[in-house]
Amino acid sequence: GGDFFIMGQLYDSGSGRNVTRDTIEAITLFSTEEMSRMAELSAFTIGQQGKALFYVTDPQCPYCKKGVETLEKMAAAGQVQAHFLLFPLDSHKGSREQSVATICDKKSLHDFENGYRSENLCAEGEQKIDATRDLLSQKGITGTPAYIFPDRRFHTGLLDEAELRRRLGLATAGASPKPSAQKKP
Repeated sequence: GGDFFIMGQLYDSGSGRNVTRDTIEAITLFSTEEMSRMAELSAFTIGQQGKALFYVTDPQCPYCKKGVETLEKMAAAGQVQAHFLLFPLDSHKGSREQSVATICDKKSLHDFENGYRSENLCAEGEQKIDATRDLLSQKGITGTPAYIFPDRRFHTGLLDEAELRRRLGLATAGASPKPSAQKKP
């Protein structure tokens, strides 16, 4: 075979799927050092036990809120422990200030989800946000939501509960057969 070097993104013409992104996600692993660093950078954690993962979110991302609902449900059931990384996007006005203030005032996920704001833009909060963005950007994470799994792989874009469970190696919820599949004698 020959050597190929193509710059840019490769898309599947049929499905429009970004093959480059999928491939990058499949081969890009976070190092154990980076995983530790992200634990230090996380703004809050929900869940006391279960599979630990990182959830990358922006205060003004509507899809992120759907992802949070799934994580809260799974955390309440003791299946996941989710560490939240705040990744405000430049296109979202006020997002950065909101994220920084949340960290500075040590607010909870609940406060954050309810649009917490304050004038407290402390240096520690600014540094955490910058460090989070630098680290994630280097790995190719440029948008929200994103998930970083215990196996150190990541996925960008919202995952439904079934797919999230599959990636975490958890049994699917309500593993009983679907009613349509049941034949009455």
